[in-house]
Amino acid sequence: MRKRFLPVRHDGAAAKALDEINDGAAVDALIERLGHEDWRLRRVAAETLGQIKAGAVPLVESLGDENGDVRKAAGKALGEIKDGAAVNALIERLGYEDWHVREAAAKALGQIKDAAMNALIERLGDENAGVRIAAAKVLGEIKDGAAVNTLIEGLGDENAGVRIAAVKALGEIKDGAAKRLD
Repeated sequence: MRKRFLPVRHDGAAAKALDEINDGAAVDALIERLGHEDWRLRRVAAETLGQIKAGAVPLVESLGDENGDVRKAAGKALGEIKDGAAVNALIERLGYEDWHVREAAAKALGQIKDAAMNALIERLGDENAGVRIAAAKVLGEIKDGAAVNTLIEGLGDENAGVRIAAVKALGEIKDGAAKRLD
């Protein structure tokens, strides 16, 4: 007999209920679901953990999930949680071979912001243009003048998307060095 998977809906009601209960067993159950065979359940577990701001370290592992939707949900959840305990693990993921993992980690670090600046600046030299674009966008959102010189270097990138992201980031930073580009 063939297994049927029904679509998994996630409207936030379960997250709200779990947040009100604040039950460690429920959090443990969600963390366990991050390893479930059904990617939809893994995605919803990651989303819910982000909404209740729990499970940062296990979510870092989900950045390496085989399914792109799960990776994105884990990255977004880590950004929502903003747990400094995950920063080192996220920085480590910036060196992974799979560019999807590096991109998700860069986005999550951008939302966390502490201890992420140097790692994001480093990713502006990543071999994958998508990772360089994500890093430039996040650096623009952070608006830290420490990234200006590296972003200026990004204006000479071989990829047009990276050059555009660097220009936009420099515009967002509004640093004196960025104004010299006129």
